[in-house]
Amino acid sequence: MPGKRWSVQEKQLLRRQIKAGTPLSKLCVSQRTCAGIAYQLRQLRIYHTSQWTEAEVRLLRKQAKAGAPPSKITIVGRSPHGVRNKMLRLQLWKPKPHVQKPWTLPELNFLKHLVIDCGYTARQAVANGYFTGRSIDSIAQQMRRCGWKRLPVQPRREQGGKSVTVASIRA
Repeated sequence: MPGKRWSVQEKQLLRRQIKAGTPLSKLCVSQRTCAGIAYQLRQLRIYHTSQWTEAEVRLLRKQAKAGAPPSKITIVGRSPHGVRNKMLRLQLWKPKPHVQKPWTLPELNFLKHLVIDCGYTARQAVANGYFTGRSIDSIAQQMRRCGWKRLPVQPRREQGGKSVTVASIRA
């Protein structure tokens, strides 16, 4: 039952199952969820936690000192992202900055034409292959920097056989 305290008998049952070599996925305590059992194992200091041990940190420092980047370091039980993040937190490694490709004047003029004259979005410009080597985010950011917004398409109304835009009726 959720929120119910663990009894001494339940804790003993859990310890006996662990001592008998029962795999963690097969542990069973009546009316306890898998998450509750895992939590109790951590409280009893039986179950492996995600905290880095001193031996793991020593191994990480040794390999980093040898000049290995995070992608080349493997530690059993740790993901590549975990190794990379730990190296960043310990300041053992610093990622190389990504150099952005500057926008050229012809690119800017063409982007302005697409956005203002043709009503393109950044997604449409990339989908049509107009800017190879540029991401949607890069194009959208450039549109925001320059203050270019596509003009909304105005609905047309029929009036006496002629189609007239809403803007011309209001004027």
